[in-house]
Amino acid sequence: MDKNLDIDLDSLDYLSELRAEYEEYKFLCECAIRNLTARLTNLQEEMRLSTGYSPIKSVESRIKSFTSTRQKLKARGAKSIYEFQDIGGVRIITLFDDDIDRVVKMLRAQRSIEVVKIKDYIKDPKPNGYQSFHMIVNVVLHLSDPDTEFHVPIEIQIRSAAMDLWSAWDHAINYKKDCIPEIADEFVEMAEGLGKQGKKAMEARNKAGIHPATTGKIGQSRFAVRQEPDEALKTSAKTSTPKKSSVTKKSITKSSTSKPRTASPKENTTKKASVKNNKV
Repeated sequence: MDKNLDIDLDSLDYLSELRAEYEEYKFLCECAIRNLTARLTNLQEEMRLSTGYSPIKSVESRIKSFTSTRQKLKARGAKSIYEFQDIGGVRIITLFDDDIDRVVKMLRAQRSIEVVKIKDYIKDPKPNGYQSFHMIVNVVLHLSDPDTEFHVPIEIQIRSAAMDLWSAWDHAINYKKDCIPEIADEFVEMAEGLGKQGKKAMEARNKAGIHPATTGKIGQSRFAVRQEPDEALKTSAKTSTPKKSSVTKKSITKSSTSKPRTASPKENTTKKASVKNNKV
């Protein structure tokens, strides 16, 4: 999309082009979310079957509407939807606070999922008391063109069931409203109280002899084929620092070689002009 500063953001031509860009990005996000949620469901069921307990309680997903995305474009002064990384989102709910770290480790171990950014609101809670672990990941997709990969950014939020309840209360009472100071203080206190109760619940779980794991026993199946870890996974296991993120859009052409065309770690491939790095 043309990034000329003189563009009329309300013109019919611009809106038509923006809508087309949104529908393409939305489709890729839908594909990536289906891919990601299927993996998470498989992990959830594997852990339940093999260990009797899964750190994943439930999985939800969403895609920002065109209206919401357009409002965000105008507010940020952006000209292309591909400057954003949170159009598609997945939320993972855990039963206990320490399950969050287990889910993060499981995600990092997945092939074809690249962690590009993290925000740890558990170590550093937001001023309103919110605690959660946020990740931006690139989900690698293969569609009809065998020579092309799509690296689609998806935002992942991982939080406990207690914090999910707190967030539902906060959304109903405070979201996009002028919060009354007294209510804001009460929500901070509620978040702290839920945190203390969460620790008590973990202590009770441990006393009951429930020991969560991040690896199931399905690997002993006759269908299992052991694989050497990818170099990227070896690196990920050694450090928690994610790679630098960028969202770009680049023309797709068929590779002249027999090997699949892989988008650079610094780009997500689609069918239009290149867009430079932009923080979300």
